[in-house]
Amino acid sequence: MMATPRSPDDDLRWISTLKSACILLVVLFHVTDPGFVNTLASLSAGRQIAGGWAAFNAHLSPLRMPVFFFVSGLLARRSIHARGWRELAGGRLANLLYLYLLWCLLQWLAVQFIVHQITGQRISPNTNAIYAASPRELVVLTLKGMSSAWYLYALFGYIILAKAGRKWPLLCLTFGLLLYLAAVLKLVPGWGPQSLCRYALFFLIGAFFSEPVITLSRWRARSLPVWLLLLGAAAGMRAAGISSNLAESFIAIPLAIAGCRLLNACLPTAYLNRLGYITLPVYVMHRIFIELFAAATIQYAGRHGGFDSPAFSLFWAIGYPPLMTLLCAAAALGLWKLLNQGPGERLFALRPPAAVRA
Repeated sequence: MMATPRSPDDDLRWISTLKSACILLVVLFHVTDPGFVNTLASLSAGRQIAGGWAAFNAHLSPLRMPVFFFVSGLLARRSIHARGWRELAGGRLANLLYLYLLWCLLQWLAVQFIVHQITGQRISPNTNAIYAASPRELVVLTLKGMSSAWYLYALFGYIILAKAGRKWPLLCLTFGLLLYLAAVLKLVPGWGPQSLCRYALFFLIGAFFSEPVITLSRWRARSLPVWLLLLGAAAGMRAAGISSNLAESFIAIPLAIAGCRLLNACLPTAYLNRLGYITLPVYVMHRIFIELFAAATIQYAGRHGGFDSPAFSLFWAIGYPPLMTLLCAAAALGLWKLLNQGPGERLFALRPPAAVRA
């Protein structure tokens, strides 16, 4: 059996910190765009601050999902390198596909109820399986990956790709780069398939080349030429007006690792790191709570003239994105704690730990 590659880090708390930060940034992104952004024109004060949140999300685009998938690839190394196809298919792959299909259905049912029975309107105009007008459309969008749970679908495909190409990591990485280019050049239609193609590269880097990336995050003198090359490439791509700056994503990953390592060294991060172990419920349920809480608060503020008040508008511009992010994440964790027992455990795992032990 092939030995599982080991990370050079002795202290891997930064992985949990990074996972926690990434899931919160994902929630923040969905809170901000489009719901919050659509209120900017109505604000009587704080528009520049509110616009800053949109800009903040835009600047984080090279980091948010690339880093998330890099860490996912790193954590999947054992499955890729040490487990046989049968064990992998009956374990991790089956679990990912099960969770993806289950939560596509549950999200659709929940959001349909919220939109038609509570809020009366959807918060986003985007094409998404949660807004499917029929079961047939739900199936089509789910198969295309045009779902709020697409990350699980992506992991399912990426693990198969990495497992099949584990003996040829450079060839596999080249294929990941071609998929990335196909996505950014929009040779693949639809945001779902584009996302599935776009982030395979970062998962494969995590699965096959995490050690040099982690070494790069340690600021050693021998890494200086690599840093200069990456910085030069990023500056050149930005000067050329290339919006999908791959070099910036390559820079963001070791920077994020270094930042999380520093955070663990300087601050108490126990609670934040705990979230890193339970990102699944936040990921699969936050979109439902955004549809409920965000739409309800925006409607309430609009109906009661809240945006006509400069004080309220300023509070909204400053506080709405972080507070709504924390509310939706907390609600998801609270519901998970309530549901994740007995038969409810199967909402979050095909074979819950209790069933495996039995």
